[in-house]
Amino acid sequence: MSLIYTTSVFLKSLKLIKMKTLFTVLMVILIAMSGFASSRLFTHFHYGVSALLTLTSIVALMLLVNILANKRIVLH
Repeated sequence: MSLIYTTSVFLKSLKLIKMKTLFTVLMVILIAMSGFASSRLFTHFHYGVSALLTLTSIVALMLLVNILANKRIVLH
């Protein structure tokens, strides 16, 4: 019984690590795309939308750092 429980806990923790890694990669890609879109809009003189996307990128980056630093947050 102990071996089954240990294996189950290991697989569950492995799944959580994969989910956190997937979330991190997707967030970094989305932040990079938002920054790129913001720079393109800025070069085409759309300053308001560019500022909004820049602000969104900064807030998303702060959220990502907070999630990765906090051990209590578990992604299911």
